[in-house]
Amino acid sequence: MSKRALVPVAMICSTLLSGCLLVGQNGAQSGGQTDSPSGPATAAGPLATPTLTQDTTSPPSSTPAADQKVTRPLPAGFTWVELSAQQVKFGVPNTWTEVDPAALNSLTDKAKEPLKPLADAAGMSVEEFLKAAAKSSLRMILAPPVKGFSANINVVEVPFKTLPPQSLLEPQLKAFGAAIESGGRTTIPFGEALLLKYTLPVAGRTAYQRMLVVTTGVTGIAFTVTGSSAADADKHLATLSDTLSDS
Repeated sequence: MSKRALVPVAMICSTLLSGCLLVGQNGAQSGGQTDSPSGPATAAGPLATPTLTQDTTSPPSSTPAADQKVTRPLPAGFTWVELSAQQVKFGVPNTWTEVDPAALNSLTDKAKEPLKPLADAAGMSVEEFLKAAAKSSLRMILAPPVKGFSANINVVEVPFKTLPPQSLLEPQLKAFGAAIESGGRTTIPFGEALLLKYTLPVAGRTAYQRMLVVTTGVTGIAFTVTGSSAADADKHLATLSDTLSDS
């Protein structure tokens, strides 16, 4: 199997882990935060959820991202998360906390229990699953937990100079029990993107995930946004889409 074929597998492991982090895996969150009575901060002003603009069967784009720098405003109460090597940044609420992906290898046995079905489906042990997810994750940022749920954004680099086809990612998600709601090309201020919306069963609950894939012209970046409801996931997706910029 080629290296190119292996990369999405690591990305899918990291994506699935985002769903597990949603349902109360607070042991991986730095600072030991506990349930908060209020939800995460939201951006000032309306943020539009990206709308699919092309049919899901459209072929992958052959045009890399434009060289022109894209600068987006940062809403009040937000802070930048910078990906220095990839030269992009995006905004998250000041109340969110970044998690060191390496800390995933130190999860307690109880925290690992919800991961076993996903690891089994991947043909891995839970430890192998966690190592694959930690290795592929560039950044992991969690909202304060609310009633056992922590919305989060997980960032993974993929070696695509142009957007990958939806057909590359969708079958792997389905293999782990994901139910695809919609998928296709969309246009955000940063440029053209591939957007997949789906749900994932995790520990008896449903994680609502949105995967947004963009390219810089040099590499691809996949952002997985996970929320406790479709509206929650779409809200954080809108913020990500509205703030994603060149750094």
